[in-house]
Amino acid sequence: MSKKIFLYLSLLILICVGAKNLIYAYINFSGYGTHDDCGLSEWLINYQGGFTRRGIAGEIFFYISKIFLIPANYLWLAITCFSYLYLLIYFIKKTKNQFKLELIISAILLGMPIYTNFFWKKDVFQLLLLLLGLVIFKKKLNSLLKITLINLICIFGLLNHESFMFYAVPPLFFLSLSLWKEKQSIILKIFKSILSFSFIFVTFFMLFYASLYLTDESLSKKAFLVLHSWDTLWLKVEGKIPTDLSCFTFLSHVDINTKISRFGFFTLIWFALILICFYSFINFSIRVNLNRKTNLIKILLSQLVFLLPLFYTAGDWSRWIFFWTTSSLLIYLEVKNYYLYNFRFFDNFLKVILNSKIFNFRSKTWPLLFLGFPYVDYYISSFKDYMWVTPIGKLLAGVYKLFIWTIKIFSGH
Repeated sequence: MSKKIFLYLSLLILICVGAKNLIYAYINFSGYGTHDDCGLSEWLINYQGGFTRRGIAGEIFFYISKIFLIPANYLWLAITCFSYLYLLIYFIKKTKNQFKLELIISAILLGMPIYTNFFWKKDVFQLLLLLLGLVIFKKKLNSLLKITLINLICIFGLLNHESFMFYAVPPLFFLSLSLWKEKQSIILKIFKSILSFSFIFVTFFMLFYASLYLTDESLSKKAFLVLHSWDTLWLKVEGKIPTDLSCFTFLSHVDINTKISRFGFFTLIWFALILICFYSFINFSIRVNLNRKTNLIKILLSQLVFLLPLFYTAGDWSRWIFFWTTSSLLIYLEVKNYYLYNFRFFDNFLKVILNSKIFNFRSKTWPLLFLGFPYVDYYISSFKDYMWVTPIGKLLAGVYKLFIWTIKIFSGH
């Protein structure tokens, strides 16, 4: 398959699936835009029932809706769509001479929210917060001002979704080491950075307590009050006030799943998908020198390590892989040298690997059409669920639905 055919086909699938999701969300079809939609409900969590995790965006939405009479689901549509389009344009511009476009629009990066259908959650917006933090470090500002701004961004990111702690806070923390005088010892630099990030760590501790150490009864009460703080919205969207918590139930129960071994063989498939992501980053690069490639590997490895707690405790592996790949690319594009693994022997080892035959194969684009990431970890055990989140699977499903629709029209049903 030629590069042009792949790009045109991938872009067509991406646009069609994205447009379908947007239309469904706008007309509230199949649960989109209602209390049953977990994308909207995640954005609508607020503090009307007391302090809880992920509530800051919903609290802002609540008062904007109340003061300016703007429906919260319209705010949700606008912010999620803008965030995705902004990040897509950013990557296309920034990676033009470094990475191939087929990598950017594949399921490894910005195709994943569309194909796996977590486009409407907070993930892309949260990555823009990381990008903002990285950009601030590059600005010629006073160190105190930089630290203050980074604290505000990180605290907002954590209050919006606690996963921000694992893919965004660590790289920003290590970048903060560059703010201190070069002659100072590394121990002193780390100590000063810990003090500088103390408000961020305290915020995360508060969220951890709110998630794990409150009774189920109190958490259920919070979820109930949050749900019904939006009764005006539900009456407008659904024509009735919901009687069940639906997607708001995750406020009242935090399910930490650490039984990775139960997946057995299929866990190995997930690890294979992670390796494919890693390999594709290296092999789809364009005219990137050896030093930059070693820097990219350092970033990919460090971000994967930081995200391991999420892989261990929660089943949304597609989202964690998305955070891993996309945050790594953001750091690579904004930070010239990532000093976390600044060891000569390690650099030499990476250069040997990069010069080996395995990274000298000409990259093929067609396998990316068959690459997908099921939303939940155990979905990988079903071939149907796997194909559903691949570009070719979405295309075949669309053709099949069009065929059935045509038959119904001509048969008069």
